[in-house]
Amino acid sequence: MNRPQFVYIHESHLDLFWLGSYHTCLERGNHILKQYLDRCTLYDDETFLIETVVFLKHFLQTHPEYREIVKRLWSRGQIDIGCAYIDAWQNIVLGESHVRNLVEGRSWLKQELGIDSRLAAHPDLPGLTPQTPQIYAGAGVRYYATSRKNFRDGAVWMYVAPDGSELMVFNHPRQYIFNPLEGDEVSKDRNDHIRIEQTLKGFPMQKVILSGGTGDLADMRNFKRRMGRDLRETLVEYKHQYPQIDFSFGTISGVLRDYEAVKTELPHLQGEIPSVWGIDESAAFFHTARRLEGKLLAAGFMEALGRLYGLDHFAPTRGPWFGIYHEHAFFREKDPIPQGDELPSLWRMHLFTQDHNGGGQEGALSEFHKRTMQDRAITYADQMIAHCLQRLAAQVQEKGQLLLVNPLSTFRYEPTVLEVPKHWIGPDFSLIRPNGEFVPWQGMDQTDSAATTARIAVACPMQGGSYQLLSAGPPSENSNQVAISEEPTCISVDAGHLSIAVNRRSGALESILDRRTGVDWGSTAVNQLYAIAESGTDTTLRADESHVLASDHVHSVEIAEAGPVFVKIKICKSILKAHVEQDVTVWLQGLDLIDITTTIWWHGMHNVQLRQCLPTAEGRESVSYGTPFYGSGWVNVVPDSGPNANDEMTPEDYPFYREAQMWLHQCKGESAMALATHHPTFHWGRSGLEALLLRTPKSCGDARLYWENSGRQEFSFRLKLGAAAEHNGWAYRLGQQALCPVLAAAAPGGGGPLPSAESFLQIDADHLVVSSVYPEADGILVRLVETRGIPTEARLKIRGIHRYEKVTLDAEGLGVLPADERGCPLQVKPYEIVTIRCFGQA
Repeated sequence: MNRPQFVYIHESHLDLFWLGSYHTCLERGNHILKQYLDRCTLYDDETFLIETVVFLKHFLQTHPEYREIVKRLWSRGQIDIGCAYIDAWQNIVLGESHVRNLVEGRSWLKQELGIDSRLAAHPDLPGLTPQTPQIYAGAGVRYYATSRKNFRDGAVWMYVAPDGSELMVFNHPRQYIFNPLEGDEVSKDRNDHIRIEQTLKGFPMQKVILSGGTGDLADMRNFKRRMGRDLRETLVEYKHQYPQIDFSFGTISGVLRDYEAVKTELPHLQGEIPSVWGIDESAAFFHTARRLEGKLLAAGFMEALGRLYGLDHFAPTRGPWFGIYHEHAFFREKDPIPQGDELPSLWRMHLFTQDHNGGGQEGALSEFHKRTMQDRAITYADQMIAHCLQRLAAQVQEKGQLLLVNPLSTFRYEPTVLEVPKHWIGPDFSLIRPNGEFVPWQGMDQTDSAATTARIAVACPMQGGSYQLLSAGPPSENSNQVAISEEPTCISVDAGHLSIAVNRRSGALESILDRRTGVDWGSTAVNQLYAIAESGTDTTLRADESHVLASDHVHSVEIAEAGPVFVKIKICKSILKAHVEQDVTVWLQGLDLIDITTTIWWHGMHNVQLRQCLPTAEGRESVSYGTPFYGSGWVNVVPDSGPNANDEMTPEDYPFYREAQMWLHQCKGESAMALATHHPTFHWGRSGLEALLLRTPKSCGDARLYWENSGRQEFSFRLKLGAAAEHNGWAYRLGQQALCPVLAAAAPGGGGPLPSAESFLQIDADHLVVSSVYPEADGILVRLVETRGIPTEARLKIRGIHRYEKVTLDAEGLGVLPADERGCPLQVKPYEIVTIRCFGQA
């Protein structure tokens, strides 16, 4: 057997929001990087890990004289640089953000420093998702450094994606900080020692990587204060105390390159490692993050569409835009966004807010900074979308038409809310599709009597990647195929393939009947709220299931609106003295959808977990939910994964909490139910599936701060019934529709003539779902994912495009694809993520 080698690397976990102000964290990062880079210059055998690009970028902006030093130390193998831009949550951040995070980081390193880093360093993240290997490998990453995840003694292992992609993962022994070896005479009173024999079991080449850092944003002086000696002195002592082991400095990527020779012998693991932290603490932040991501995807799509149609560029029309570092109250530069760099800058702002820290010291300040950036980016994205819509609408010849754009590649038939001039609305108003069909519509309740526009809901089918013009037409029968029954104890709505019944005393959806299968998804619990007591923090979830603080109390259940497109039932209730309104909207015209919106005026009571009971299947094993570019099964986790530290969820709670992305899918008999939502947090509890609406624990880093979530909080869930025999790819599409709604604008007339309808992006397989379309250099990038798990041959056609090239996730060319007037044939592996660069426009 090889002689064991223990290889140490200086580390200091660089948290972007741990100290509250990101300014403070970045400045602290400057101090730490300078200190360790100077140390590596002084000792040519010592090494250092820079975890994320955002800290290196800021450091070199502040200390440009270190630029050549960084390049030299990299070429000599003395520093590792994690290639991701920021240290993003893995389970809660959406797929496109993961791709952009890697592209942003790797591109900057290549362009600014000529460094091609193949290591991602996310030491403090609590979970991993199944497509992580494909996302990272597809962007040129080979190695992933992390900790937690129940590899208590550390390990090197291969993570395998659903498409077969592999990523070599290094788990720190114990944690991402320095832990003394068992028997260390200087620190023998400690209880967090490295267990030598157990650790060697996870490193088959007997070459172990160990951290030489002492915590978050900690410098070398902190190491000496803690250990009584610096790391170099410690290794000198270890060489005497453990003569059977070789000790040295080294890099993570250097050691993992050695493990390439034996990677077939390493454990190969598949599935999800759910987060072991206490689930999200600020519901509104994550709801807004999803709204922003949807807007950025729509803005990219509309910019690409503008390029295809030769429309005026947006950049020259905007006013001053400010990026990440612009706050009036702080000392930073105003950080203007250059014209022509709008989309990349907005994605950068979005990514910056998704660093994994939100509950550190001065947690309220870090939350304020993130929300400020989110709000600013949403405003800018809306300007981009509006410009592109208006320029396209300006090509319409006739006045009085509405332009609808579907920014997704798949067919959709769903409610669309439109703003129309108020004077249009009257007994003679109707809307007509280009094929002559009438579009059912219904006015929506509006409180602003001074408004010049009116909101209406329409039921209008849209082909994938298309637009159509709706024209005002002659009077038509706006039919209403619904039966409403109002009894003293129940309100019932019977609409097509589904019917519901709401109990007027409890507010429960006692019946949600799938008429095609006879399966009823309702119960006496569905839609009810209850609260339990918590005693942990935002990371250490400690819930007492036996201590139910309160259940909701219903005040009224009434029909609020009814018409040809929807019926809305309003439920007023309270819980823990907080006022609650729940709208249950049944969509008609064959839409077969139910929307449940719960609005809570929350007063901020501490140490509460508030849950909403949802329609539920028989067991967790039938539930799957959105993860980046995939759908994970609730119980399909990496074997033996789970909590192993005292700042995580308890092992007892671990099986019952999950973070989901945009959708869930569950089966009951022959019926299936998909749920689409911006809300990320779910629990399997007393009645089955539950949405964890609010948590109000204290911060793990600031004992003064509680995540009160006070004020108006809104939670929306869209339910759709389907066949259990179908793959859950349709739930994926439902979630995507919630992320990217149909876009609409009124046409001023006098332009064109623009055709009344056109499909400008077509894929002849609905399970190949386009996740993003955006302009890049002189072309357009299209990214799609196979969602059913089957090999697929399909054809992609984009208006005016004559050249298609397959590229990596970070846009490195993989070869030109054949194409003709019918488009480009694609061969896609199960669950493969494919990126195509397209050239040539009309």
